Amino acid sequence: MRPPSPSEEILAVAFGAAKEASHLDLTWVAERCPTQQQRQWVGQWPGEHYRLLSGLVRALRPSLVVEVGTFTGSGSLALVDGTRANDNGQKSLPTTSFPGGHPRDPSEGGGLRLRRARTAHRDLGQDAYFSDQRTTLLSAELIFVDGPKDGRFEPIFFSRLFDLLSGSRHVVAADDIHFLNMVQTWNGLKVDKLDITSLGHWSGTGSCSQVDAAIEELRLRLGSDGFSSQAFAPIPKNVR
Repeated sequence: MRPPSPSEEILAVAFGAAKEASHLDLTWVAERCPTQQQRQWVGQWPGEHYRLLSGLVRALRPSLVVEVGTFTGSGSLALVDGTRANDNGQKSLPTTSFPGGHPRDPSEGGGLRLRRARTAHRDLGQDAYFSDQRTTLLSAELIFVDGPKDGRFEPIFFSRLFDLLSGSRHVVAADDIHFLNMVQTWNGLKVDKLDITSLGHWSGTGSCSQVDAAIEELRLRLGSDGFSSQAFAPIPKNVR
């Protein structure tokens, strides 16, 4: 059976984020990375997702972003970077880290990061903590999931997350969807989704959305900026 075509809305998200990512500069994020290799990763696009993350924030202009899972905090700062361009009163950017990693608080070092980022080192795979964070998750227009990929957390978390978000307005981005222990989880998501790996991380980047007035505004804005409306048309059913 042929999978359903992605919606105009999720295509608009991808086009908008890529357009923003194509011209932004994350030098200030790279300068805060502990190793030369990580500094190179931050600047590489496509192939790495940091510029795409900032592009998502710039395109969607969310008031609240949640990142689920972090390592050294570079992804967190890339998300914060998006708020620098869209300085329209965004709230803090909560970051939830998971046991077994080596999380580093992205608010270290002061400046913009102290004002815009908040880190919580807890496991959203636990029932009680997920329940505690329901309000935060429901308030976030953009949720970036980069968890442990241990074969346990993601199936549980995505199931709970999309049950929680059902009928509401959100964009969810997922990292490493081509990892062997993530393929089944990603393929099993019965939501409006799009594999945007060519615009993001070599190991797989996926985007899911609920229809949202803000996404419709983005689609119209992109159309006025040079993307024809045809770019957002669903793939015809008779195309094989």
